[in-house]
Amino acid sequence: MKAHIRAVSGWQPFSPKRYGEWARTQRETGCCIVPTTYWVEQIRLVAPELRCLTFDSFIRKCQQRVNDMELVHHEWKWAMANEANATGRKNEQIINSYLQYKRFGECRLPDSLRFLKPEFAKIKAIEEKRRWKTIEDDYNAFARKPASLPYDDIVVEGFHDFSVNQLEALERMVKEGVGLTIYLNREAKAAISELVKIGFTVEDVDRQPVTDGQTGCLSLYKAVTEEEEHIGLIEHILTSNTPLSNIAVLFTKSDARAAFMAKAKQEGLPIAASNRSYLADTPFYLWVKEALLTPLPSKEARLGAVDSLFAVLGITGRRCLRAKQALYAGYGIGDSEVDFFLNQIGKSPLAEGNTIAEKAALLVDMLTKMEERTDIPYAPTVKQALLALDGISYAKVETTEDGFRQWFQTFAQTLVIGEEPIPKEGISVLSWADVAAFQGSTVYVAGLALGTFPHPYSLLGYFQESDLTEINKRGVPLTSRTRSVQALQFQQLINSGMDVYASYVCGLDRDSPALPSPFLLDFQLVGFWNYQNRLNNGIGTYSRKDGTAYRGELDHFQKRLQHLQLGQEWLSDAQQAKEKAKPAVAVTAFEAYARCPFRYGLEWLLGIKPPAGQNEGLPANKIGTLIHQCIETLYRHKLNVIGKPFSTLSEAEKDEVPYWLESEWRRRFNEDIVPFVPYMNRFELEQEETWWANKLRLWWEAERARFWDRKELADAYIEGLEVPIVLEDFPLGTTKLKVTGKIDRVDVANGEKVLYDYKTGKAALKLEEASHGTKLQLPMYSYIIGKQSPVAGATYISLLDPGKRAGNGVWKPEHVGKQSIFGVSAQCRNKEDALGEEAFMEKWHIHERLQELWEGMQTNMSVVPLDCAASCPYKAICRVTEEQKREAQHAIQQRTKASN
Repeated sequence: MKAHIRAVSGWQPFSPKRYGEWARTQRETGCCIVPTTYWVEQIRLVAPELRCLTFDSFIRKCQQRVNDMELVHHEWKWAMANEANATGRKNEQIINSYLQYKRFGECRLPDSLRFLKPEFAKIKAIEEKRRWKTIEDDYNAFARKPASLPYDDIVVEGFHDFSVNQLEALERMVKEGVGLTIYLNREAKAAISELVKIGFTVEDVDRQPVTDGQTGCLSLYKAVTEEEEHIGLIEHILTSNTPLSNIAVLFTKSDARAAFMAKAKQEGLPIAASNRSYLADTPFYLWVKEALLTPLPSKEARLGAVDSLFAVLGITGRRCLRAKQALYAGYGIGDSEVDFFLNQIGKSPLAEGNTIAEKAALLVDMLTKMEERTDIPYAPTVKQALLALDGISYAKVETTEDGFRQWFQTFAQTLVIGEEPIPKEGISVLSWADVAAFQGSTVYVAGLALGTFPHPYSLLGYFQESDLTEINKRGVPLTSRTRSVQALQFQQLINSGMDVYASYVCGLDRDSPALPSPFLLDFQLVGFWNYQNRLNNGIGTYSRKDGTAYRGELDHFQKRLQHLQLGQEWLSDAQQAKEKAKPAVAVTAFEAYARCPFRYGLEWLLGIKPPAGQNEGLPANKIGTLIHQCIETLYRHKLNVIGKPFSTLSEAEKDEVPYWLESEWRRRFNEDIVPFVPYMNRFELEQEETWWANKLRLWWEAERARFWDRKELADAYIEGLEVPIVLEDFPLGTTKLKVTGKIDRVDVANGEKVLYDYKTGKAALKLEEASHGTKLQLPMYSYIIGKQSPVAGATYISLLDPGKRAGNGVWKPEHVGKQSIFGVSAQCRNKEDALGEEAFMEKWHIHERLQELWEGMQTNMSVVPLDCAASCPYKAICRVTEEQKREAQHAIQQRTKASN
């Protein structure tokens, strides 16, 4: 068997033809070794029968373990530190130095690092005791004596250089008589020289260049920040005519690669790689890290850790704010399940476990409890991974809280909890070792600033560049060697014939910008990526696609827009006939239609309920109903004063009312409100209950002063509560209808009736609003009752200001001012001699407005609101425009002028 090098001149293209030939001639004991898994994937696409492995996979296959356990590097580092009970920067450096020592084939330590020898001996002893190994141990064992050699005819393809471990493995294979053929670029002189020394022969191969000596487009862009560089790349890719599958992007730094992939996903640029999400991206990880594994000595610090818990349990928005408010006030949030997790904050509940496996089991229990409350999609994957630790040796070793914290952080960063499938078409994001296997036409290379590329080999621990000259090993990564390899990689990319777009970050300092890599001398600067240029150029990422998609449907959209802008919604003939056949109509229906015909059509005609929104506070309708019930129960049953003069109520009875009201309110509140608002915490409920109890107390004080203690009303009395109002045969054009309504309270004083309507919110009345049709209840109820008896006045009583008697009603002039037996202020503007009579209705054009409203209610539900409330629940489906709102205000002004 011979070991020889085929030194190739020029670019080494990925060759499906060559791989197919190898596959046809490959024996059972033959295989191909390539640099990365990307190479393996690409070769399997064109020659699936070719046996192809990475160098690490080849070594693992030869050194099949029986009792030893291979740990990935982050697991091995943690296990070593935990077993040695060593934490801190110094011990981390020692462990990293030992890993670098193994990567150098367990070399003789340089003089400057001899102090590490005792520490290395301790780590070695732990490794042998626990039988914890890394891939470097497999390389070193293989270099001493392979456990097995299943392959004796090996082709090595795609490398530009070899590490110390790889060269020692190749030397061992040469000694074992394995047939080796290595394809290398002729310019990789350092690697060829060392391979010759271990027994390889060199055979020059003049491979015909694919590009006929021609290079592709070489363009250079600079960007002010890394984010602008990524945005510029994405914009350039999406606005090019190159198919995405023919595009690759290279990064010199792994963290920049991850940031670019996240930005590409955000901007809708597909990437030909599975999109993975990790446990570290979840709120559960933040909850464990911040609340369970971090000391929280103060109350403020503990409260600051609840955000991640609420995110896990789905507590968001206003509900989250209310819960925090209760916690800051020293209350629980009223939910026993959530309070259980809140009580775990800062108490180190995982301390009950001694080993990683035991602590992991406690986390599984906690995650299971969280699942009982809300769906957590990633929970099964996390629990399975945590429970699997029970069978891993390093997880059975006792650890400290700090040790577990470090382990859990690494565990969360590597545990995949979700993976999206690879898109059918997308760009490739590659490393420098991958790019030779790329078969596309365009490559973007980012991060090529001076000092970033070329870059030296990253030595671990205490190893320095000066130490490498004392290490008697082949393949030691001296800076000169590393730089020559990177220069060779870059030159081969240029010689590939592909279009290469390079970019670098120049920074924000115009006076001292960062410079491009010296490798970019042949590139022409063609663009500058920054925020201002993006605005000036006005490049829309999807402008072409959007224009193409909409062009065919433009007419359709224009017609729809015209219809929407007009806001007209006419009823069908069947709907009109149905509306005209209605025998009765409520006064509140007239008001609803006047405010907004479109909303009236949804609620009154189609019977559509308001869309369910997120519950935030007490339901206003339930509060209003409860207040009315309390008032009715007080007057009708507790005091039993219906039909009795105000003067008959004793002082003792009046003094007892506030206590009874508070007791009755709190009883009803807890029976009729609390069960229906589980989203509110105890603190909020107590606040609301007390607030409304105070409002009722103030309401009674005003009622007592205005009615029960007022001598002028000694003979007045309440005639009825919740009094139905009905007017038969009300003429509306050629139609006669029954008009209905209900008034909260009717009093009788000196032979005249007074109407009162209780409101839990603000209450005001302008008679111009009656002309508009938006405030019809008090004028219409006065008119209907006035047909049987004279009406002195009609007013709202608001629980927000129960003593007010000026701008919230309409009164006859003799009942306004100092002479008023009802205590109506002289500031009252709504004074009407003909209240309750035809003259009043004609003065304010109410008959005419009712006729207009009735005709509209039978024919159209157009978008012409007179009162467009900001709190309207139908905003999501309403297309009212600002122009239509202005037209509505103009219409109101015109009606007001006509009324005056």
